[in-house]
Amino acid sequence: MTLAELTNNPKYIELSTRLYRHLWTKFPGKVGIVDVNQSNRSDIIRITGGADSYYEYIIKSYILSGRTSSKILEKHMKYLAMIKEKAIGKVNNITILHDYDDDKIIYWIRHLSTFYAGTIATGAVKENSEWKSDLNTAEELTHRYYKLYNLFKTGLGADMFDYDFVDGKFIISFWSESYILRPETIESIYSLLKFTGKEIYR
Repeated sequence: MTLAELTNNPKYIELSTRLYRHLWTKFPGKVGIVDVNQSNRSDIIRITGGADSYYEYIIKSYILSGRTSSKILEKHMKYLAMIKEKAIGKVNNITILHDYDDDKIIYWIRHLSTFYAGTIATGAVKENSEWKSDLNTAEELTHRYYKLYNLFKTGLGADMFDYDFVDGKFIISFWSESYILRPETIESIYSLLKFTGKEIYR
């Protein structure tokens, strides 16, 4: 897609969308997620490392192709609707993206998944009939990432942790306390700055 934009040659759009057509034809289904570890279809929803680029570049492909493929936008909206239904929820009025596995919600947060608020914001284009709702969801998630960061003395979020609410308190258990310069949270904050113009994100 980037080559198509830089060279003004539409053949690169065709080459890149061919891959999507292959995936969507070969792997039709209810959820539409490829298990990145086993290369099998599953009803597992994980928006994290290994699968993140798949979601991220569907909507970016739509933008880079000059917003000409309604099919690509349709797929983005389909996946987002499914993710909002199964993997984005409110716990004690806090909007959080979590994992969904075998009809069960898994309450943990991985730093690699925090890019998705920016992806949702990128898809809030005028051709998307749900753009206002989507942008609101992106803002809620980004605000939550910021608040989570500020739970730590360093102001930087841990790489992976799970959470629960006990007697109304937000309880964190660490899987990995490290911070290894991952850019995903900052990417989402920057995306919200660009797409909303709100100075709070600066």
